[in-house]
Amino acid sequence: MLLAACQSAPVHTVSYLQLQTAAERLLQQAIYVQTAQQYLASNPVYSDSPADTATSTAAADLCEQWQAVNWALVAGADGFYRASLREHRFNYGGEDVAPSAYEFLQAEQSAALKQVRGIIVRFGREAVCAAEVLQGKLETAMEENVARELLDYARQHPAAPATGEQVPTLAGNRDLTSNPGRSYFMLENRSRSNDCPQPRMYILQNQWPNEAYIVVCEKQQQLFHCEWGRCEQRQ
Repeated sequence: MLLAACQSAPVHTVSYLQLQTAAERLLQQAIYVQTAQQYLASNPVYSDSPADTATSTAAADLCEQWQAVNWALVAGADGFYRASLREHRFNYGGEDVAPSAYEFLQAEQSAALKQVRGIIVRFGREAVCAAEVLQGKLETAMEENVARELLDYARQHPAAPATGEQVPTLAGNRDLTSNPGRSYFMLENRSRSNDCPQPRMYILQNQWPNEAYIVVCEKQQQLFHCEWGRCEQRQ
């Protein structure tokens, strides 16, 4: 029995760093593809040329192809990301949100938009998602045990995003560019006076008289709900 145990194949475990690297890469790719889709849809081809129309359609098809190939892994990446931020998220209006997810999404959307515009100028619309499709196919060939772990996170996801939905889900379904409400600057000034010289603020709700913000400082993050300009911290 001892000899058989020694001869059996060793068990390889997946490290946290392996999962983190794979998950972040998948989320980055998903955000890139979503940004490309939105850009292509909001910047249609103003041409009567059938070739231009075909190229635009091909670009959209390539983006959708990437999502079809990779979305189960993307959902797993999002599940892992949610789990890694378990201690750093808030529930507001029945929805879990995390400042880190807002920051991740904003940074990746900005980088993706710059990349999309550059690719279109240099190579044309169809190239926008062509490279990502290739990378996506390679992504599915990641180490089998890493992919298996991510697929487990997808199955255990409490609210797995449907194909094409915004990720990371902890960024919520809010407009990240919405305008601040009346209490925004009061909270910002209050934070600065409490040893937080450069607060980062995220808008959860701006429907007067109700507002809600997350305020992130170097060592803490707080959720505030404001009603008629009076703001209270929530846990």
